Amino acid sequence: MADSNTEAKQQADPNRESATDDILETLLFKILVCALLAYVSCRVLNVVVKRLGSVISPLFVNCFSSSYNSRMGGVKRRLFANLADLQERNGGELTILEVGAGGGANFQYYPKCSKIIAVDTNERYQKYLQRKAMDTGHIVLDRFVVAKGEDMGDILNDSVDAVVSTLVMSGMQHPEDYVREVKRILKPGGMFFYMEHVSASKNSWTHLMQRMLNPLFVFCDGCHLTRQTWTYIDMGGFRRLEYSRFFAPLKGYMQVIRPHLVGSAMK
Repeated sequence: MADSNTEAKQQADPNRESATDDILETLLFKILVCALLAYVSCRVLNVVVKRLGSVISPLFVNCFSSSYNSRMGGVKRRLFANLADLQERNGGELTILEVGAGGGANFQYYPKCSKIIAVDTNERYQKYLQRKAMDTGHIVLDRFVVAKGEDMGDILNDSVDAVVSTLVMSGMQHPEDYVREVKRILKPGGMFFYMEHVSASKNSWTHLMQRMLNPLFVFCDGCHLTRQTWTYIDMGGFRRLEYSRFFAPLKGYMQVIRPHLVGSAMK
């Protein structure tokens, strides 16, 4: 009797193993389908965010810039004060190329009679920049170029006196290419002025917060909170390099970008 029960169990085992395999295969298939759907959904959402962003971005940037300048205006004035010296050395002429010009938040800090070449990836900023230049009154918007900072092929070699970028390099895919482009288009003796939010010191609470939020920022607008931007500038091969890192006096939702880098480089 016991032998017959054992034989029955042995005969049932192959069916049970087959059923288990079927369940595992079904489960694996569902996991793969869910992963594929999640990937496709993220890609679609990313496209939607980027397309809507090109429309919404100017409105957000103008609002953000106003708040940012109210707290960082003093730092910008000190940084761009050297533009006047550069203009004087050039006999009163000064051509500034600003990358990521946005809505023209830096125009008010430029010397009188400066000629501006504005570069941005979003063509919708052009009308904002034209209006800002007119409102500012003391600068001339010479050109608006739709391009990425990493590839400014429309700008000639050794053609501008100064390159300016603020809060731009954190969002670039290839910042090392941007630094090479900056050096290419600067005249000999020309200056690169920059102010960027950067990675906080490791093992700090701010750095931990940046690491936690970084995937969201990268997904939404390509902004890298933990980027060590100074390393790319160090490798740029500039003749003279000066910069400092500091905590910007920012509050609220801007606390995560308090770690800043400000400086200049001479070709």
